This record gives sequence, structure tokens and C-alpha cells, in this order.
Amino acid sequence: MDRYFIIGDPVAHSISPCIHGELFSRYGIRASYEPVRVRRGDVKAFLAFSRERYRGGNVTIPHKEEAARCVDHLDEGATFSGAVNTVVLREGDLWGYNTDGPGFVLSVREEVGHFLYKDVVIFGGGGAVRGILPSLAGEGVGKVPLVVRSPEKVRGLINVFSEKFKDVHIGVEEWGSVEATSAVASADLVVNATSLGLEEEFLDFPSEEVKKGALVVDIVYRKGGTRIARECERKGIDFLDGLAMLAGQALYAFEIWTGVRPDYPLVREIARACLSKK
Repeated sequence: MDRYFIIGDPVAHSISPCIHGELFSRYGIRASYEPVRVRRGDVKAFLAFSRERYRGGNVTIPHKEEAARCVDHLDEGATFSGAVNTVVLREGDLWGYNTDGPGFVLSVREEVGHFLYKDVVIFGGGGAVRGILPSLAGEGVGKVPLVVRSPEKVRGLINVFSEKFKDVHIGVEEWGSVEATSAVASADLVVNATSLGLEEEFLDFPSEEVKKGALVVDIVYRKGGTRIARECERKGIDFLDGLAMLAGQALYAFEIWTGVRPDYPLVREIARACLSKK
């Protein structure tokens, strides 16, 4: 029986063991998936140990960057982002993948029916944004301003992205500025890639500026919905929560490990059921 893991600190809250355990069962694959709490600085030792015990696994906060430095090979998304969330053992080598971008695009396309967005604004500039940006470029997005608290912290990311993806105009606006509000007003797709949607004091998301027909995606999720989710529902704004992206990420991880591509609606259904049990 093949064994798979998810490492993080903390990790007990993760619904990934529930999702993948059910997927293995549905597709008749004899495999197990277990959460393993790994401390900061211990990722290299764990991954070395995993070569003898596991077929692959997932990596979650705060270990994604450390894992990227400990595997033998990286895919394009992991190379650009400097972060790994999925690993698989092939012929003795560990391969690291970042499924943030593919999972994000797939979830939007599956839920909405297309991915035809040209003007995107993203709140945040952290690891998840680095994972998503290359996939946005691959989908033909033309403009991506990042809205952040400290613009100077993302200058390096903007420079690297601009050099690699010359057809996409990427910029930065300070959170709460007139320019940030204007960016939201013109966007077809508004993405919250920060954890602030989980906080009750998160009151300055400019939902009143979201234009009719635009989509808001919050890549975080919680049982009962985030504040942004409730606000969008109240105002009739098209909205997707982070559970959709998690389903997309889980789908790609499962395919990387097994060669079997599960149906997205099934993965989304399982993810919702797993969250409801927490």
C-alpha cells in the first residue's frame, strides 16, 4: 500500500487527509494519507526519511519554501514561487510542484464555465500570489495590480515577474489608496490572497467598488464563510471561496501521485463534506 502525507505546523486542522482518503476509496486505490506535524528546520530531515516510507505528499504552512530547497527537481510554478505544496517520489528523486496557480485557474473555470479575465486585481503579495501569477500569465491576463500594505516588499516580485512575463502589466498599489480603489473598480476578477478575510475586523475590502459582472475570489475559507464571503453574498456579488481552489489543488496533487485525474465536481463535493465535519 502506498503512503502519502501532509506536513505542516500546525497540521491537525487540515481537511486534506479526509479529501484524499475519500478519493483513494472512490477510485479503488489502496493508499493511505496521514498528517505529520513537522517543526521549522526539520523539513529536510523529514523529506529524507520520506523517501523510504512514502510515495509523496503535500506541504502546507509554514514549510513550503523550505521544502522547495530540499527536493531534487522543481516544476515551473515551484521554481518561480520558491514554494512547494506537492511532492512525489520518482525513481528515487523527489519532485516538487506548486499547484496553487493550476488549482486556482481550474477552480474558476469549473465553477464559472470559463477563464476569460483580462483585468485582475490581487490583494496580497505573499507565497500564494507567487504561485498564482504564472498561471494568470498563461491564461492571457493583461493587467495585474497587487494591492498590499507595504509596496516596497513586493518590488522584487514585480521585477522578476515583469522580466519573465513581458506581456502582462504588473504593478503595485497601497491598500486603502485611491489607486487601489480604482483598480478594483476596473477589474473583471478580484482576488483576496491574504488571510485577512478570516478576521472580523477586516472592514476595508472595497466591495462597493466591484463592478457588476466581476468575480470575487477569496482563496481562504472557513466553516460558515469568511467576512468577504458574507459581504459579497449580501451585496449580490459573484463569489468563490477558497474551498474551490483547495479542490483544484487536491485534484492536481492526486493526478501527480496516481496518474488518475478525478472529476472536479466530485473533489469539490468531498471537500465540502470534509469541511462540514470539522
